[in-house]
Amino acid sequence: EECLNKLTNSSFSGDIPIYEISLLGVILQTLEVGDSNIENIKGISSLITVKIKNLTNKMITEFSKSDKKLYYLNDNIEAVLSLSLAVLILRLNYKIPFWHGNWGDTSQEDWGKDEKVKILSSLIKKSFGIETTLFDLDNILLQFHSLVLLNNQRIKQRLRTVICCFEGVGIAAYLQTILQQEIEDIEIIEATAVYKLNQEYIDKKQVELVISTFPINDINIPVIEVSLPLNKGEIISQITSSAKDINKTEYKIINKTQKESTLSFDIIIDFIHYFKLISFENIYTNNEIIGQLSKNLTTRPQDEEELNLSLQKREDLGPLYFDEYGIKILHCKSRAVTVPTAGVIEFHDKSIPRIIYMIAPDPCSDIYRKLLSTITVSFLENRNFRNSVQFGNIDEIRKNLMNIYKELI
Repeated sequence: EECLNKLTNSSFSGDIPIYEISLLGVILQTLEVGDSNIENIKGISSLITVKIKNLTNKMITEFSKSDKKLYYLNDNIEAVLSLSLAVLILRLNYKIPFWHGNWGDTSQEDWGKDEKVKILSSLIKKSFGIETTLFDLDNILLQFHSLVLLNNQRIKQRLRTVICCFEGVGIAAYLQTILQQEIEDIEIIEATAVYKLNQEYIDKKQVELVISTFPINDINIPVIEVSLPLNKGEIISQITSSAKDINKTEYKIINKTQKESTLSFDIIIDFIHYFKLISFENIYTNNEIIGQLSKNLTTRPQDEEELNLSLQKREDLGPLYFDEYGIKILHCKSRAVTVPTAGVIEFHDKSIPRIIYMIAPDPCSDIYRKLLSTITVSFLENRNFRNSVQFGNIDEIRKNLMNIYKELI
């Protein structure tokens, strides 16, 4: 430690805190002792395996549940955290000794250390079969909270944004997933239906920016209109430029006491039970597909006509495709159904991409809107669900849906 202290002070201007010197010593010792045991590791990227990534995601999720608040870490910070976890697992697997320095007194800060130790030790045991101690986890927990504090400083500068489309199910949910990954200047708090946007809603949610596929004129905050059909590159460029031009003079505090509508187990089970995989024999035009779908989903002629008209009107506003996967979404809000209805259309010719359909009742409650919008977001974010939609049978799709929705209960 004395040697490192002299070395760093001679190389950098100013003194290096003693705890940073201790951490550097830990890193050097781990590398030195572990070098002969891990010759098969070719590069740092190989350390962050799928298993490690899953552990990182579970750790963040479980900590969020424990603290009753959402931890957001961007891709770069998650990679840092994953690398630290990978090193921890590697050290424990190869029984590399670890020197424990004095990390200072953290007793003045209530950050749920004991509960997080239990959570992380349980996750590591389940994932890797390794027993851990408080000393093993101390460093990673301190690093986790340091990264959260670092990241929160950036988040506070983001514009509180609402995205809306006609139903708040298809395009709004799609834009939410794309934009929250691509644009750092906005914090998307909700994807919803355009009819909900009024000044009372804006004030209640403390919204600072609206992104909409429809014109909105009766609110006193900036509105960015997105044109249809969607062009991902143009949308990202347009919103990035507009968001930077908006002058933020004050930052508002979210009302943490507001409660969102929650989905019940019975609603989810019924929805998954009636989620269909419909097979069409021939190659259809878009109008023919809509006609066949309307006939398949209804029992009365008047409902079939109503659903057909609703789907046609929605398509006239602009189609929705997931270009990366060649998948189209047919969605609308219609009086022809009383509960949310969704499924997948496949064709006997397997070279034709499948189609996701989602029908929301009119009017549609927030609970039903959330139920349907989860389909859109999960297709983009959940690889297992996406693969089952593209290629799997109905049992595989329903199994993945259950895994997705159980997190919402």
